[in-house]
Amino acid sequence: MKTRRRRLAGAGLPAQVAGIAALGLTAAGGGTAAFLAVRTEPTVLPNVTVAGVDVGGMTRAEVEKTVQAWWQAVADKPVAVHGAGLTRDPEGLTARSLGGRPDPAATAASLPTEQYWPRTFRQWRGEKPVAKRVFPVIRIDQQAVKELVAKVEKLRPAIGPARASFENGEVRRIYEQTKLKLDASAAADVIRVALSEGTQVDLPLVADAKHVPDEALDKVKTVIGEFTTHFDAGNISRSSNIKLAAKMLSGRVFMPGEAFGFNETLGKRTKEAGFKEAGVYVSGKHDIDVGGGICQVSTTLYNTVLQAGLKVASRSPHSLPVPYVPLGQDAAVSFPQPDFKFVNTRNEPVALVSEYQPGKLTFKILGASREPGDVKIVNKLVRSWSRGIKYIHDPSLPPGKEIVREKGGEAREVVSWRLVTVDGQVVKREPLGSSTYTGGPRVVEANVRSH
Repeated sequence: MKTRRRRLAGAGLPAQVAGIAALGLTAAGGGTAAFLAVRTEPTVLPNVTVAGVDVGGMTRAEVEKTVQAWWQAVADKPVAVHGAGLTRDPEGLTARSLGGRPDPAATAASLPTEQYWPRTFRQWRGEKPVAKRVFPVIRIDQQAVKELVAKVEKLRPAIGPARASFENGEVRRIYEQTKLKLDASAAADVIRVALSEGTQVDLPLVADAKHVPDEALDKVKTVIGEFTTHFDAGNISRSSNIKLAAKMLSGRVFMPGEAFGFNETLGKRTKEAGFKEAGVYVSGKHDIDVGGGICQVSTTLYNTVLQAGLKVASRSPHSLPVPYVPLGQDAAVSFPQPDFKFVNTRNEPVALVSEYQPGKLTFKILGASREPGDVKIVNKLVRSWSRGIKYIHDPSLPPGKEIVREKGGEAREVVSWRLVTVDGQVVKREPLGSSTYTGGPRVVEANVRSH
C-alpha cells in the first residue's frame, strides 16, 4: 500500500520565499518589516541597454549616472552631417554644437522596471525578458538650430534656371537650381534622433518648386527646328552685337504655353550692356544706332520658330528689305517696339540654342521630337509702288550736280505661307499673314532753283 507524503509548506518556492516563511515562523513584528525593507526600489529589467550599455538591474539613479557618463564621452566628438544638394556637407559639428543635451531623468523613466517580488518570482520561473535597446532622450536647443540654418545658407548652390545646349550632336542639360533651405521645424527632431541613435544627421532640406522640373527637361532630346543666316564678318561692331544678343538668348528653356519676348529678354540695347553702334533702318532710311544688327538675330530666330512649328505671337517686317532673308521672312525689333514674340505650343519644354561663327549665325530649337515632314516658307509679292524722289535744295551745288543722300526703296507687300510636305505632298498649309515694306523716297541734294 502506497503512503502519500504530505507536501511541506514552502516546498518549490524560491529560497528567498521559503526563507521568509521560515522567518515568519520564528520571528514576529519588527523582524519581518525590517526584511521587507531590504530591497523595495525598482530596477531595470535584464537585457535592456541604453546607448550600448547594459543597464539591466540598475536603479533609476544608476541609469541617470550612466547616461551622464555616456554624454561626457560623446558630446564633443565630430558628428557626420549630410545635406543633399549642398555644395559640401557642414563640417566641424559635434553633438554639443548641434544643440544636443541629454535628459537622464527622462531616459531612466522610459525604461521598463520591476519590483523586488515580481523579479523574485520571474527568476524562480526561469523567465528572461526579451532584449530591449533604448536610446537616450536628447533635448535640442533651438538657438543652435538657428545657427545651423545660417551655416546651411552659406553652403547652398547658386540659384539658376534650367538650361540646355547642343554639343557634338548631343543635347546637354543643366537642371534648374532653386533656393534650398533648412526646414528648421523638422531639423530639431532629425538632430535629436540622430544624436540619440549615434547615426549621421541627414539635414531636412527643402527646395522651392522648380519652374522647369528635371523630368520635364529630360524630354528635350533633339533638334526640332534650325535656321542659318550670314553676314559681313568684317563689320566688327555689327558682328559684335549679333554675337552678344545670340549669346544672351542661347540655352533658355520654355515650358508648354510659355511665351518668349525678344525685348523683354534682351532689354534695352545700351553701351553699358555691351552693345555697339552699327547700321539700322529707321523709317525707310539708313542710320546708325546702338545695337545695330540684332534684327538679324530676331530674324534668324523667327525663321527657326517657323521651322519648329511654334506659334508666332508678334512679328513686324522692316521698312526696307534685308539682305539675309527673302521678303516676308524678316522680323524687325527695336526697344520697346516693334517686338518679336512666340509661344511654346508643344506639350513639352523647348530650348533655344545659338551657334555663332564669324559671318554665320545659326539658331536651333530643341524639343522632344521633330514634326514629321519638311517645312518650307513660300512668299508671294502682291504689289509694289514707288516712293518717289525727295529733293533737298543746296545752293552751293553747281547746276546739274546731284548728290544722293539716301537711296530709298520702293514699297512692297508680300504674303507668306508655311508649308509642310511629306514625300513631296503638302500636308499642311498655314498662312503667315502679309508683310508691308513701306520703303522710302530717294533723297537727293541739288541746286533745285537752277533746274
